[in-house]
Amino acid sequence: MRKLAPTALLALALCASAVAFQGTVTKQADLDGDAAKETVRSVQVDLAGVADEFDQTEMHVNDTCGSTPVDQRISGQQDNLVTLKLRRIDTRRGREVFFDMRSGASARQGEARVVAWRKHAGTPCRQARSLFRYKSTKPTHAPKGTTGEVSSFEVRVGERSARYHGKEVALAEIFLEPGEPFCCGSVKKVTYWRYGHGRDQYVRYKTKVKRKTQT
Repeated sequence: MRKLAPTALLALALCASAVAFQGTVTKQADLDGDAAKETVRSVQVDLAGVADEFDQTEMHVNDTCGSTPVDQRISGQQDNLVTLKLRRIDTRRGREVFFDMRSGASARQGEARVVAWRKHAGTPCRQARSLFRYKSTKPTHAPKGTTGEVSSFEVRVGERSARYHGKEVALAEIFLEPGEPFCCGSVKKVTYWRYGHGRDQYVRYKTKVKRKTQT
């Protein structure tokens, strides 16, 4: 298996603040393998009593079912969209949606997902299925000796092992040890996920934990 490329977990925080909704992003691709293109877009969520510049963001898929328009939310609510890619990720027909959304002035917190657009049993309609999802408020199992809080994270999707069909997901989390400032956790946990065709979702297959050397 190829080694995980060196990550810059704070890069997003340095290059773009997630303080507010930063405008609509729209992309189109065939998500279900029927040759017609679906639309994936970021949507502004108006929060009552809050100035527009502090409104949050959701991700939606637009399609049609017969002659009926379909508009389905595929994410939670975060401050801002950082990454949106429509790629062939699993082994089934069509492309999948990969997005990374962030919240907070430093953009260290948020969620990332791989979402498929699947047939809905008994109807010609499609609906969203989350193959992989991660929220920093619900991190993976905390490494021993940490507080369980995550100071930053990064998710990457790519071909990492010829052993598995489809692309793999690598999730890197930085956990805090007691007494560490929120910006600067010292325990890095990388979890690798592969696509399981039978379950139609991503399953964990490997985990690495590395602690920063004390000086």
